[in-house]
Amino acid sequence: MANNAGRWPQVVDHPSWCVQERCGYVVPPRLTSMLPWHRGVLCRAGNLRFGGIAVTHLIGTINEPPLVAVHTVSRACGHGLAELRLVEAWQLARHLDALLTQAGFTAQEVADDGRR
Repeated sequence: MANNAGRWPQVVDHPSWCVQERCGYVVPPRLTSMLPWHRGVLCRAGNLRFGGIAVTHLIGTINEPPLVAVHTVSRACGHGLAELRLVEAWQLARHLDALLTQAGFTAQEVADDGRR
């Protein structure tokens, strides 16, 4: 693995959620302007072919609470990124849950592959 000594502080302790194979302190960023971040497991939902996808993961720096990164991509609208504080991610989850309830959706309707 690449060693980024001298470019930014060396990290000895990674948070429990950090995936070291993806960690910006271990693996060099793709762009020189990118900051090194601890990075967690990627969670993906959606289908780019039909409506788009959303990818989420935790990111964080040394001595700071993590953020929830939300990346969205659609064929029609391009892509976007939001970095949410934990309370903002919780608010988003509550809003999404309320929308599912409003639409009459229940988890019992979901097949193992996520289709309704």
